[in-house]
Amino acid sequence: HGDDPVDAAGWRVSEVEALYAAHAAIAPTAPNFWQKVARHVPGRSSNDCFTRFFATHPTPAAGAGKPKAKSRKGGGAGNCGSGVANPAGAIAAAAPPPPKRATITAVRKRARELHE
Repeated sequence: HGDDPVDAAGWRVSEVEALYAAHAAIAPTAPNFWQKVARHVPGRSSNDCFTRFFATHPTPAAGAGKPKAKSRKGGGAGNCGSGVANPAGAIAAAAPPPPKRATITAVRKRARELHE
C-alpha cells in the first residue's frame, strides 16, 4: 500500500476502485447492500462506503432531470399553426446517449484482478 495514492478524503485508489467494482457487481436491491459492498473494501465499514459513494454521487433533488410537460395547445415550435405536427427543421437534435456502463462480467473480472 506504500505507493497507493490517497485522495483528499483519505481513501486509497485501490479502495475506491474496489468500492466502485463492488457497487456495480452487487444488485442495489439486495438486502444489506452496503454491508455486502463493504466486504469487498478491506478496512472500510458499510457506513464508510455509503458516505464515500454519495460524496461523489449525490442524490438528485426531487424532480431534477424530469422534463416539464409541454402543452399541446397553441402555436408552439412544434406546430407553428401550420397544422403539421413536426415540420422539417423543428425537431430538436437529440442529446447524445449516456456512456454505457461496464458489463457485470467486466466488473467482476476487474474486481478479481484488484484482489489478487
